[in-house]
Amino acid sequence: MVAEGAPTRRAAKPRPVVRWSALDDAESWPSVNDEPFTSRGHAGGRWTLSVRVSPNAREAYAALRPGAVMPEGAVIAAFHQDATRGKPGPIYVMEKKGGDWRFSRVRADGRVQEGSVALCARCHAEAVADHLFGLPRGESPKAGDGSNP
Repeated sequence: MVAEGAPTRRAAKPRPVVRWSALDDAESWPSVNDEPFTSRGHAGGRWTLSVRVSPNAREAYAALRPGAVMPEGAVIAAFHQDATRGKPGPIYVMEKKGGDWRFSRVRADGRVQEGSVALCARCHAEAVADHLFGLPRGESPKAGDGSNP
């Protein structure tokens, strides 16, 4: 029984499940790296990842050099996989809109995760070219339209 005048708790409203609208497209883009590589920046080596780039930005990503600028509408998706168990992990997404990058974290099932992406923005502000680090040394990005992955 609640004492008169005592504050009452309201039940939390369930948040709607939001699915990343470009997931199906991004899954169809070929990886720009030949083999998944260990991510040095995301969870300290727990994940291997494959980078997928929207068709409008594949050539620019393949030519990524210090000072390069990616085109408006570019989408970069880093598909993570657990390095020890092989299970799909999160997808880290960068989308260039209005000249700025928007960062998202998406679960393997496509649900957009809430939370701060300020850390993403801070780290990627230190990148070599338009907020992108590119692939590890020795890894050459594959260019083209994806017909020869």
